[in-house]
Amino acid sequence: MAEHASADCVIVGGGIGGAVLALALARHGHRIILLEREHQPVLATRPEILARSTLEVFHRLGVGDRIMHDAVVPLQALEVYQAGGKRLFELSTTAFRQANAQPYSTDPAATRRILLESASATVYVLRGVEVTGLLREAEQVVGVQAVRGQDSLTVNARLVIGDDGVR
Repeated sequence: MAEHASADCVIVGGGIGGAVLALALARHGHRIILLEREHQPVLATRPEILARSTLEVFHRLGVGDRIMHDAVVPLQALEVYQAGGKRLFELSTTAFRQANAQPYSTDPAATRRILLESASATVYVLRGVEVTGLLREAEQVVGVQAVRGQDSLTVNARLVIGDDGVR
């Protein structure tokens, strides 16, 4: 079966970047379709460092307090080790203070969940979608071609954004 949809913007990838962009554009009245490859939110917890400016963006979007409460831990120091136990480097409390920085670690799955829940009234999220190609009119990209299970999906949009991490 083939499905067809259209929006002002299609965003490929529901990570933190894609989710923030979807929420910001939706808050400005744009119709957004967000395509996410994973069928379910990723449950693997891994730390991700947030800069103060990222948290400021979360606050401007109205989700900062919830993310700070539900998904973030302030860092007092940071040590990075190589497999086998060799320490590669350390950032101490003193180093953070000298840089006038208060870094935070977030659970990216929880952060994405909060962002997408906040945008769900105005962002249509499709999970389990693998983008297979771009739709073009002359030299302009006007949408994406994708598959969802056994179904093909065409999404037309004035703006197409790919934020699919390493892929």
